[in-house]
Amino acid sequence: MALIVCKFGGTSVATPDRIRAAAARIAAIHAEGHAIAVVISAMGHTTDELLGLAAAVAPASANRCRRELDLILATGEQLSAGLLALAIAEAGVPAVAFTGPQAEIMTDRSHNNARIRDVRARRVRRALATGHVPVVAGFQGLSSSRDITTLGRGGSDTTAVALAVALGADRCDIYTDVDGIYTADPRLVPGARRHPRLHHREALMLAHAGAAVLHPRAAALAAIHELPLRILSSPAFGPESGTLVEGAVPVEGPHLLGVAAAADTTRLIVELPAHGRAPTAAVLHALGRAGIPVESLDDRSIESGVRRIAVALRAEHAPMAERVLREALRDETRVRIEAARTKVTVVGTGLASYGAALASALQRLARDGIEPDDLNVSELGVTMYLAPEHAEHAVRTLHDALFAAGEIDRAQRRAAGDPGAAARIDARGRRPA
Repeated sequence: MALIVCKFGGTSVATPDRIRAAAARIAAIHAEGHAIAVVISAMGHTTDELLGLAAAVAPASANRCRRELDLILATGEQLSAGLLALAIAEAGVPAVAFTGPQAEIMTDRSHNNARIRDVRARRVRRALATGHVPVVAGFQGLSSSRDITTLGRGGSDTTAVALAVALGADRCDIYTDVDGIYTADPRLVPGARRHPRLHHREALMLAHAGAAVLHPRAAALAAIHELPLRILSSPAFGPESGTLVEGAVPVEGPHLLGVAAAADTTRLIVELPAHGRAPTAAVLHALGRAGIPVESLDDRSIESGVRRIAVALRAEHAPMAERVLREALRDETRVRIEAARTKVTVVGTGLASYGAALASALQRLARDGIEPDDLNVSELGVTMYLAPEHAEHAVRTLHDALFAAGEIDRAQRRAAGDPGAAARIDARGRRPA
């Protein structure tokens, strides 16, 4: 029988009924003879509520005292782990709950965005050996200075994959409120299609673009260790159909994966003199030392001797990033935060083959008064930054142009050498009558 690590997201355990449903699923897997370890997120919106509570008590310190904030945030997953362990025991299966430090999930010292360095999991292994279901609080670990750290948004996914790798698990199942990875968020795009199977690199590309059902760090870790993943609907939301993620992409050729939107993105604009140093290196060095992740960076000259560097990052990191860069770069440097933006990305390879449909989608957006702040087109993706209120319309428009019109099938047949697929198509991707 298999050793399986199961991760349940916050929406999957948001209420007592959902916790009991998750426990029933775990008990059923255990009854089939499988060994099972569980990683759990905080209930519902608990993390946001804890952040709000900290800001209400001490708004200035909540942004500055990251060690204490980690101590507060870690309680959300610890509560979930204890409750789920009780529910599993109530279902007739012995269970034991662990915090991240108790499970020996060791991290670096970067509070609020720590990286996992090692997973020892000796107590977790002992629990499995005695027939118990270990329930591990996700999103948290212990630094070398013996402080509790948190891994940043989506960190429970990373905990689950790291634990599965450390235990030598056969696979990692991630339960969420959507039954798999789709070509777009099915809550926004009714015509979105579920991928029954993806290769690791494809899942990683979608995760980086903003497909929220899988965190990019978890996808990358699974790819490195070739760990099979399943993205499944939790018991509270529907049948266990899902998406299987495993293996490497077998062949080249145009392949369209989906359209994803990453909200809560902003840009930090840095203008500084270029003489005497490498400005991009200085910016990246300062942000890297502070543990602030960068989504993208654009460096260009705007006038003689002045560089303009636009750094895209999550909005929650922007105030700290601004402070870090002001302190690190100092004289003659201007730093400002732009308004929040949403990053919308068309994900795939060989995207030049979809040129007509992409052009049509961009023309439709322009007619609707939607102009991206930035637009980047390459063989590996189309990325644009938009005002948040325009993002949903952009996702639907791009998805309709590329998927509903059938352009994806024609491009892939052309790559396979089907001469009939090369017939002329109109601007909306349709064959003429």
